[in-house]
Amino acid sequence: NQTVNKVTNSVGTVLIQGGTATLAVTAAYTQSGGSTQVGAGTNLNLTPGQDLTLSGGQLGGTGTIGNATSSGMVTVTNSGGTVRPGDLLLGTGTLTINGNYTQQSGGTLEINLAGNGTNSVLNDSLLSSTTTLAGTLDVKLLNGYSPKVGDSFTFLDYFNLVGKFDSTVALDTGYAYKFSLANGTGT
Repeated sequence: NQTVNKVTNSVGTVLIQGGTATLAVTAAYTQSGGSTQVGAGTNLNLTPGQDLTLSGGQLGGTGTIGNATSSGMVTVTNSGGTVRPGDLLLGTGTLTINGNYTQQSGGTLEINLAGNGTNSVLNDSLLSSTTTLAGTLDVKLLNGYSPKVGDSFTFLDYFNLVGKFDSTVALDTGYAYKFSLANGTGT
C-alpha cells in the first residue's frame, strides 16, 4: 500500500497489483498518455474532490477506483483517452468506479467480448453516482469469439445516466450491434 500526493502520467505505466494493494492519491490524478492498470482486488483510492482526469492514454483493469468508505464521491473524467475494463492478459473483467464516470466527446469506452460470462464490464452503479456518456463506444471480439444472432451482453452498470454515445466503432466484418439501456444497464 502506498500514499502519494498527486499523480501525473504522460508516457509510462502505473500498475497497481498484488491482491489487496491500494494506491491512495490525496490530490489530482491526471493522465495525458501512458497507461494506468488497476489489478484484480486492488484499489486506486482517490480523495473525493481530487478526481481522475484522463485526457490521453488508457485506463483499465479489474480493480476499483474511488473510496467507497468516504463521505464523498470521486469522478473519473475521460476527455480524450480510452477506458478499457478488463484484465491485461485476458482482456475481460469488471472495472468498478465508486463515484461518477463522465465520458466526453473525445473519450472512448472499449469493451471486449469473449463469450457469455467472459466480457468486460464498466461498473458505475454506486448509489447516487452518475454515468455521463458521449464520445465513442468501441466493441471488440476476442479469441475468435463469434456472437450469434440474438446474443445480448451487459457491459455497463450504472445508477443514473445522462447522455449517450456519439458514435460506435464497427465490429469485425459481418457483425453489427445495437446499444440499448434498460434498468440501470447498458446492453
